[in-house]
Amino acid sequence: MLFRFNKSIAAAAYILALPLTFLAGLLVWFVAQGRDPWLEAQGRRATLFNLAILGGYLVLTRFAPPVFLMVLWVGALIVNFLWAWRAARGVGMQDSQFQVPKHTSLAANAELAIPNPQPATRNQRRIQSGVALGFYLTAGAMLLLAPMHFDYRHALIASSHTPPNDPSGFLASLIWWPWAIGHHSNSIIPHGNWLVAMANVLWTASIPSLALLLAPVTHFCGAVVSYDIIAWLAPVLGAWITYLLAREITDKFWPSLFGGWLFGFSSYEFAHLLAFMNLFVTAVLPLAAWLYVRRRKGKLPRGWYIGCVAVVAIFQFGVSTEILASAVPLGLLAALADVFFRRPEYAVSCGAGTRAQKVRTASVQTLPPAGRWSLFLETFAGLAVAGILLLPCFYALFFVGYVRGVFGPAVLHSADPLSFLLPTVITWLGGAAAAPVSRHFGYPPDVGAYLGIPLILMLLLFIREFSHKPGGRVLIFMLAGCAVLSLGPNAEVLGHVSFIALPWSVPSHLPVFDKILPLRLVVYVWLAAAIMGAWWLAESKVRRGWKLSLAGLVVLFLFPDVFSGQWVHPVKVPPFFTTHAFARYLPRGAKVIILPYDYHGYSPFWVAQTHFYLTTPGGYVWARVPPILLRYPVVKAFYAGHPLGHDYLVQLRQFAATSGMQAIIIPDNDCYDSPALLAPLHIQPIHIGGVRLYLLKRLH
Repeated sequence: MLFRFNKSIAAAAYILALPLTFLAGLLVWFVAQGRDPWLEAQGRRATLFNLAILGGYLVLTRFAPPVFLMVLWVGALIVNFLWAWRAARGVGMQDSQFQVPKHTSLAANAELAIPNPQPATRNQRRIQSGVALGFYLTAGAMLLLAPMHFDYRHALIASSHTPPNDPSGFLASLIWWPWAIGHHSNSIIPHGNWLVAMANVLWTASIPSLALLLAPVTHFCGAVVSYDIIAWLAPVLGAWITYLLAREITDKFWPSLFGGWLFGFSSYEFAHLLAFMNLFVTAVLPLAAWLYVRRRKGKLPRGWYIGCVAVVAIFQFGVSTEILASAVPLGLLAALADVFFRRPEYAVSCGAGTRAQKVRTASVQTLPPAGRWSLFLETFAGLAVAGILLLPCFYALFFVGYVRGVFGPAVLHSADPLSFLLPTVITWLGGAAAAPVSRHFGYPPDVGAYLGIPLILMLLLFIREFSHKPGGRVLIFMLAGCAVLSLGPNAEVLGHVSFIALPWSVPSHLPVFDKILPLRLVVYVWLAAAIMGAWWLAESKVRRGWKLSLAGLVVLFLFPDVFSGQWVHPVKVPPFFTTHAFARYLPRGAKVIILPYDYHGYSPFWVAQTHFYLTTPGGYVWARVPPILLRYPVVKAFYAGHPLGHDYLVQLRQFAATSGMQAIIIPDNDCYDSPALLAPLHIQPIHIGGVRLYLLKRLH
């Protein structure tokens, strides 16, 4: 046990960030002294190596370009990762006291206090899973936190080029749900906390699951820290759970690590990290597939499987109802495909009317694999349990504030066939060169279909070699089906919509499905591609050198352009909203207009910072502008940022009087020239806490 404990320390220590790795190597060196000569040598080498790299990094910081320093840092992390892998496996171990002769019996092993081979294998898998998690954590920190200089209190992992509408809404949601539940308020219908008109926040991207999960962090550290933690851990957990899924299928470390990287750090993930938290939290999808595979292998009891499926579905409902609405039918379709593609010998006959009995083998409990149809029925049962528990939420969705129509035209939110081949602005290699063409693919946070030529070649090789296997057929079916569905109801090439009808034209007119944007279905393409890539690396008959070269090209072609600073969005909150200065001039529940208006600014987040002491109409939490606000022509001027019409002053006075507005707030660093909107009123603003406060009491 002591030897394994030392290996665990080494596996965890070598994967830490570069400034701490020489200390970690030193720790392993001291712990292993007199106990494990091989680990002692490894710790000494790691200490000297990392100390030299750290010294060189500190010396070159002022002279070398950032790209060179990044390459140096990543190279050192790769070397440390390889050391961690060697320590986890015990490669190079020469001490005879840890070696057991082949003829030694189990009784002799017991006398030597050496565990049986089976527990050692499980322990090795756990160490390797920890190494994979450490690798993904470090990679996520280097790609997302390092560009913002780890200033996670004053910057968001979000787009630096798009308006702050979506990040601001998510920041407000992180504060809203704990506050509403803690104050016994109606958390689904805010009753004017954000809008003059009541709005059902379940139809918005309000992320209640994430808000409640991170409630302690939001309370003590703020919503910005919670947002950055979610944005950092979302690709990490997605990659790690995909690694576990691929490991269940391939039982090999390196191919599974590659498959996890493909899904967690895909172009889909980095595209949606620009703006959409409800879409970049995707770890639930590989988690559901991992539960399915474990149940199929008999590693998960029936009751636990049904309960886990229900919990996973409920959590996903609180992250993104859109993803859940597409995951349920596609997941059941994949289970049906698994039923029809599986061979008869995979089914286990347990006798008519009998239950699967637990079998004890080598003191390890195992379960018979699930039958062909029983697993599909168990999956359906788990979803049914989730549906029953979510009945109150479904009632609120469809009978209280139901949103009719679509959130966006499906034709304009579809994947371009060329987007699978051509890089976009978020891609480091070739993204800038292909920008004149890729700009036709759509809004940057919505473009995540880029697979790259190397990955497409790998998928084609997989189809050639594994199309005869049942599992391969299921993956190919889901990859092709989801890719075709993501093209939308009509084929669209470079912004030109054709009259060719595609399969999505059928469900796009059905209730609930009309709220799903086909472009979002690309996430299932990435999940299938990640598993296919891991499986191909693990079992392909292609030479190892060619496989590694192709895998390296895949990573290179998909590497995000983190050097451009696209995922660094500075956040500035005026002290007026954080120091309770608003309470000196405004009563609780006062209605205020915050400019820049709606999606041009941070109005919902700033109101949430006051713990909803203030209320504002038109805060960006709704998919469309509430109809009640469009009754006032002056609202169009708020969106435009300048007065409109010759009767603008009359409209402004009428709006303030009828809506009960008590003040208009404009930050001092406003870049939209918003004071021009209030110049006709001839009201002297109050400069306080980084804002200009216009009191409108005398207009009522």
